[in-house]
Amino acid sequence: MRAKGKACYEGLALNYWATHLGLLFRALQVTKGTVIEMGTGACSTPFLNAVLAETFPQRKLISLENNLKFLDLARPFENGFHSIRHVVSWAKWLEQDLVKNIGVVFVDHGGIDEDPQILYDERIESVKFYADRAEIVVVHDTDFEYFYKNPKWPPVVNSFKYVATDIINGSATTALSNWIDVRVVLQPKLEIFKTALYDPELKALAS
Repeated sequence: MRAKGKACYEGLALNYWATHLGLLFRALQVTKGTVIEMGTGACSTPFLNAVLAETFPQRKLISLENNLKFLDLARPFENGFHSIRHVVSWAKWLEQDLVKNIGVVFVDHGGIDEDPQILYDERIESVKFYADRAEIVVVHDTDFEYFYKNPKWPPVVNSFKYVATDIINGSATTALSNWIDVRVVLQPKLEIFKTALYDPELKALAS
């Protein structure tokens, strides 16, 4: 789920809107290629922008968004290494995607249709598409029933060689890979202070 202008932290703890940041950061640490953010947000977009700028300046970041309001919020982060792209159809993006050497794909996008079941079907298709194209796929909200009760989800999860899930404040984020044993490299949980460097709000609290 994507924050809508909400703070990403409550004190020094990740709130519900940002429970994916720790797992996402660990995925960035163990991969090397381009990062694709499927669905921008008030937490993930500035976080990824800052981490890559400060720690992985040689990597490219592509943020994809179908919602025009979220797209406008993401535009200020666009720069030489970070491109922001409007997606009219997620299926068409997958058909046309020619990005190579992908390190991490973060799947947290909205739906073209308002039906939540269609939304999560689209997310599942995104995960399936990048299974052998990205080093690690990170998926937010895997605790939602539209994932775990969806008959399309288990076959996709089981098709990956390695799977690890991080649960914070009751919200689940899952990392999947056919190349990197995420069960090992993404554990133990990252302390919140390690992400403080990349968020002004946390940096002030941690100083």
